[in-house]
Order: sequence, then C-alpha cells, then structure tokens
Amino acid sequence: MNNNDYQDECARTETDDYGPVLERLTVEQIEHARSAIAASAKNGIAADEIKKNLFYGRPFDQVEPGPLTGYQLGVGAANLEKLEPAKVRLLHHTLGLAGECGEIVNLTGDHLFGGKPLDKTKVMEECGDLLWYMAGLLDTVGLDFGVTMERNIAKLRARYPQKFGLEQGSDERDDKAERAALEGQ
Repeated sequence: MNNNDYQDECARTETDDYGPVLERLTVEQIEHARSAIAASAKNGIAADEIKKNLFYGRPFDQVEPGPLTGYQLGVGAANLEKLEPAKVRLLHHTLGLAGECGEIVNLTGDHLFGGKPLDKTKVMEECGDLLWYMAGLLDTVGLDFGVTMERNIAKLRARYPQKFGLEQGSDERDDKAERAALEGQ
C-alpha cells in the first residue's frame, strides 16, 4: 500500500461532521483538552531530551517526566544489564516517537490555545520525523511499513465496515475480527 492510498483509506474512518461535537463542547471539556495537550507536550519534550542525552550525548536540559504508572514502577536501572543492541535501538525509536509526538502536540497546542499561526512546514517536518521513528521501530521488530498500513486499514474495515460501503456497522467492536485483520487473516 502506498502512502496516498493509506491516507485516503484512513480518512474514510474519520468523522465527516464535527458540528455535533462543537455543539456539545463545554468550557470544562476544552480546558481538559488543553490540559491534556500541555501534559502530552511536556512528557514528549522530556522524552526527546532523554533521547538526545542517551543517543547523541547532549546534556540534559530541565527534564521532568510525568508520573510513572503500572508496569513502569520499579523497572528502572535494575534492568539495564538486560539491554541488548536491538532493545537499545527499540528504546531509541520509542523515545523518538514520544519526542516527536510531543513536538507535534506542542505545535498544535500553541495554535489551538496560544493563538499562534500553524506553521505547516514545521508540522510536515515533525510528522516526517515521526514517520522516520515509526519506520525504525517497525524495522527493529521485524515488521514492514506497507504491511502495517494495509493491516491497519483491514482492522479499520472490520471496525467500520459501513464507512467502506461493506455493510451496516455496529456500535459494538469485534476485537477478534480486528485482531484477525491485524494478523493478516
């Protein structure tokens, strides 16, 4: 699957009418969204600083990652000896994804809530970087980018068949059908 086909197929599953969403939005909901965007940007920027320090030798700026939860608690440096080159590469691409997401969230947050004009060239740059880290992550774990795009669309077809003209959709997700699509079945 090529990138244009993928983008077109993804667009099918996006809502085509944001009017009802706008009508029911409250100030409190917008403030929650702004707060979530700010937190995501902060954590993404922290991940980017950590990545730059680990992989490029740059000194840390002020890095204050968000609180750890679940499996993250207690993992820390105790597992350092278990890292091997493939896992370090995976760490690099994972931190890169988080960092680039933080930069994209920061750009759009500045536009949405800070009144700044949206710099489309910067958005393209950061999305390109995001794609680079995605490609690297997929390669690290032995997955193909094109196959990943195709299977994602197959999953979306299983989730939203009506948006692809296949059948009437349901409000219930079929996790088994989506999993089968992702596994290429």
